[in-house]
Amino acid sequence: MSTSDTTVTTLPETDAPPESRWLQEWGDIVIPVFLLGMLIPVRGVEFLIPSLTLPVNTLACLGLVGIGVWAGARWRAGSLLVSLAGTGLVLWLVGWTLWVHGLGELRRSVNIIILFAVAAVLGAGRLHVRSVSRGVVIGMLIALAFSAALIPSSSYEGRLTGVLGDPNAAGYVLTTLGFAVIQSIRTRRARLAFWAVVGIGVLLTVSRTTLFAYAVATLWVLCAPRMNRLTSIATLGVSAALYAWVDALAEARGWFSDREGSDDLREALALAEQQMVRDAGWLGQGLGTAEVPIRGTTLFFHNSYRAMQTEGGLIAMGLLIALIVGVFLMFHQLPSNDRPVWAEAALICGIIVSFNIGFSLTSPPIAVALGLYLAYHGAARTRIEAEADGGQ
Repeated sequence: MSTSDTTVTTLPETDAPPESRWLQEWGDIVIPVFLLGMLIPVRGVEFLIPSLTLPVNTLACLGLVGIGVWAGARWRAGSLLVSLAGTGLVLWLVGWTLWVHGLGELRRSVNIIILFAVAAVLGAGRLHVRSVSRGVVIGMLIALAFSAALIPSSSYEGRLTGVLGDPNAAGYVLTTLGFAVIQSIRTRRARLAFWAVVGIGVLLTVSRTTLFAYAVATLWVLCAPRMNRLTSIATLGVSAALYAWVDALAEARGWFSDREGSDDLREALALAEQQMVRDAGWLGQGLGTAEVPIRGTTLFFHNSYRAMQTEGGLIAMGLLIALIVGVFLMFHQLPSNDRPVWAEAALICGIIVSFNIGFSLTSPPIAVALGLYLAYHGAARTRIEAEADGGQ
């Protein structure tokens, strides 16, 4: 069986008896791809390779790339802008870093290349999408259950952490990957069940940013097929303004007064980030420089966009904006009934949480979510073209 085979068409629940539906869902799973997919949600575990420490989910992405490069692409790229901007961003970040730091930031450079590659092989249909998504679903359920069991001993009192990372990181994994794989679940009942599980997990993180992202993503799934480009932009703008208002209201009312210490630290970090962004100029300082010493501790940036600009300068930010715009334009290329709105919502989650979570723009969850979206889009586009050819 080809490792690149993928079908994302939703089948009615009444098309076949339960045994046949089970075989349709699980009978064609590519086991190595499925097992690697199970590791994608795991964020807080690292393996040691000689002189190179990479998280287990990054190594899983590397394994997927190793499988995917041997298969042929199933469809052409859906957007020239996305292809050029994504390729340009990776080449700039890695090339400029090698020029400035030599091999001093080899780990970060390899990480960036792996993430670009996994998004590319997934997006081109070189991997069996259902195997990846089913693996992520099972891996996420196991990781969520394990992390929930560890809440009583969590260093963040009463909040979800464990193998998903700190509360903000856990919420990022759950929302970005969760919505992406919901797209491949065939029945409405199963989709809603998994959506609810993701929501419970996000609630357990008590992360303001990811709670907001989950709400906006849900709203997007419900409303996006009925919106054009203008109303889509307006909806996202209103959502951003609403978040800023609620965040200010929460601070004024003291709803999160137990976090004053961490919020004060975040404010101090934000001021330092802003200064480093101003110093980055057009070229940036190279990968691995988005960190700052505060109160005797070296901290990573908490804003992924500032981290991107610090490391890659205005050139990297321009390419990132072009990539985001290109993906957004792809949202409206397909008829409303064929749009993978769950996967669109996953990318919106990734964009939102990146304002308050460091390096989320260069981590496996959003890379896999982007690859899955491109795969869903490519499969739908290919199906529509085949139907049009058959009708002539």
